[in-house]
Amino acid sequence: SYPGAPLSALQPRSATMTSQHEPPAFVKSRLAPADDAGSAMWDGVASLHDNDALLPVDQLTASLNRIGSVLAVISTLYAFLVVFIRSVRRMMIYDGRKEMFQVSEWKTAYQITNLTVNLSLGLLGIYHYNYTVSQPSATPTSQLVEGWEDLSIFGELQIAYQLWAIPVGKFLVNEHGLMLFHHVCVIVVGMMSAF
Repeated sequence: SYPGAPLSALQPRSATMTSQHEPPAFVKSRLAPADDAGSAMWDGVASLHDNDALLPVDQLTASLNRIGSVLAVISTLYAFLVVFIRSVRRMMIYDGRKEMFQVSEWKTAYQITNLTVNLSLGLLGIYHYNYTVSQPSATPTSQLVEGWEDLSIFGELQIAYQLWAIPVGKFLVNEHGLMLFHHVCVIVVGMMSAF
C-alpha cells in the first residue's frame, strides 16, 4: 500500500464506486481532497469511455489515403535526392575534385529527407498552434483528450515517414536497432491520433 491511502482505496473497485462514472476513492481524494469539486472533472473524462475507440470509417479511409500519398511523396523526394547527389558526385570526380568521393548518397539523401520532413512538421505545428488551436485554458478537460480529428495530419505524416524510414534505414543506411525501434514506437503513437 502507499502512505496516506484511505482504506476504501484498498477495497475492490466495485465496492468503492457509487455510479458508473464516479472515480475510485483514491483518485477522488487526489482530485479534490477537501470537497467534491473533482467530480465534475472526473465525469467529463470518464464519459470518454462511452465513445468508440476508432474514428469513423470515412475518416480512417481518408487517413490511410493521406498516409499513402505522403509515403509516395517522401519516396519520390528521396529518389530525386539520391540521383541528384550521385550526379553532383560524378561531376566533381570528373572535374578532378575528390572531396565528395567518400560521401554516401544513400545516407546523405536520407538525412536531407529527414530534415525536410521534420522541418515541415515543425512549421506545420507552429502554424496550427498559433492560428487554429484554441487555448487549453478555454477548452473543457474532456475535449483536451478527444476532438482533434482536424490535426490527425500530424500522426499521418509521422506514420508515413516512419513506414518509409524503416526499410530505408534497415537496408540502405544501416541504422542501429534502437533507431528502428524508435520508428516503430513513433508509428504506434501516430496511430493513436490518426486512427
